[in-house]
Amino acid sequence: MTTLRRWASAMLLSIAAWPAVSQTYPAKPIRVFVPFVAGSGGDVAARIVTTGLAQAVNQPVIVENRAGAGESIAAEMASRATPDGYTLLICSANAMVFRPYLSKVVTYDSVRDFTAVTEIADAAATIVVNPSLPVSSLKELIDYAKSRPGKVAYGTSGIGTSHHLSAEQIQRMAGVNMLHVPYKSGIQPFNDVMAGLIPVSIVIMGTLTPQLKSGKIRVIAVISGERNRRIPDVATVAETLPGFSPPPAWLGLFAPAGLSQPLLRRVHAEAVKAIQRPEGRSKLEQMGFDPVANSPEQFAAMIKRDLELVGRVVKAAGIQPTD
Repeated sequence: MTTLRRWASAMLLSIAAWPAVSQTYPAKPIRVFVPFVAGSGGDVAARIVTTGLAQAVNQPVIVENRAGAGESIAAEMASRATPDGYTLLICSANAMVFRPYLSKVVTYDSVRDFTAVTEIADAAATIVVNPSLPVSSLKELIDYAKSRPGKVAYGTSGIGTSHHLSAEQIQRMAGVNMLHVPYKSGIQPFNDVMAGLIPVSIVIMGTLTPQLKSGKIRVIAVISGERNRRIPDVATVAETLPGFSPPPAWLGLFAPAGLSQPLLRRVHAEAVKAIQRPEGRSKLEQMGFDPVANSPEQFAAMIKRDLELVGRVVKAAGIQPTD
């Protein structure tokens, strides 16, 4: 048998074995990289899903938190893993859609290096301030910051994130200059706002919700296409700045590129069970997330559209990549 024939035979045998592999999957614990600090809204949401996944597949699902660098640390580690279904990634649009445009240092390709499994949930963001700051709306914050150019600090989950892009858009549209303080995760600036260490932050509903009635924060705007049903009295950014484009805000499940179709279908099916189980879905909704669980094809197409959208917004705003 020639070398070419041996290679072809081996490939055919390998392909033929894929369905059998998917039927026995998983035969050991699954590792999930999560780019959020433990205890943050994104981390809690991810663990709701991984808990459901563990119940669905009857195997341990081990969460490894790798926060920092706009979620790119966890994404890079996942992209280098073997595509066997035993290493997954839960991340937000920050890692896949924003980082490629807002950072000079990106070691992975959002489309080529990953297999999109499903969008877990939509995650609306909000602008919050410490109650001691004399503002009750985005317009008042803009006026306040204009009178103190470069002195009013705002915290985000990091350079090259959706929150960073939102703030840059707002500043350019409003003609205001504020001081960006990037953190490793969204919960850190949020905690600092409550502690009075920083006056303003952008945070997802998932992190905000437990503190809505605490009196330690004030929500002044929603970064979304419409008002949030949980805080209906809070206006959207676009109501103050017409033409503002809310950036993509979602949480998604990925595998390394090269995952076989049978395995992808199996992982997707189990992930959908985890997302849609009543207990997990209820917890996600209580945190301010809107569960989705779409198909791999729908999710992959959405990511490509989001990349095009963010590329246009970044170019129009004149935002240059940093770090």
